[in-house]
Amino acid sequence: MPPAEQSGLIQGKLTPPTLGSSVKPEELRISAPTDASTGAFGLGLPDAATMTTTYKDLLLGVPDIFGGTIGDICTNVSTTAPADLSLYPISKLMTNTGTSVIATDATRAAYNAKNWWFSDRDISFSFKGNCVGLGAVDATFDFGRGWNVLDVTYYGDHTTYVATPQPDANTPWTLNSGAAAQSLQPNVLEPWKNSRAYQHSR
Repeated sequence: MPPAEQSGLIQGKLTPPTLGSSVKPEELRISAPTDASTGAFGLGLPDAATMTTTYKDLLLGVPDIFGGTIGDICTNVSTTAPADLSLYPISKLMTNTGTSVIATDATRAAYNAKNWWFSDRDISFSFKGNCVGLGAVDATFDFGRGWNVLDVTYYGDHTTYVATPQPDANTPWTLNSGAAAQSLQPNVLEPWKNSRAYQHSR
């Protein structure tokens, strides 16, 4: 029997519904239609076997997930993660019109986004460093094999990561825009795009 895994489902709603008629992660070959009147959708994410075979070239290690250490992207890095740990994060979705949307809580003062991270194993690890766009990061991650949900909050000078249960209601997904977004560094939602590991694998 294969190891138990945590299945992935992004249950959300485009806000407003006119943002698109379907959604998909930027790099995965999956999509889900949205309800024309409510914007609701249910995007099932690939299982662990698919992620570690079909999408194995997209997986990233730590600290590349935070931007990497080459070129002073992340400095003063320490982590307990093994070198062969493989992760894949989703922090935004694309609509069929090419619009970028994020799962954010507009009532909060700080810029934030809900993330779905794939892990190829059950693991607990820490990461500490100072990274371009993220500022100071000092976090511990307790992941199950499969998909894990994080609330990520970007304060400008530091970023926090908090594990949260898989949402059982339609989380609003809205435009990745506004004053808070514009005040942050490029790729702050996707710091892995700063890493050479990401750039060399795409």
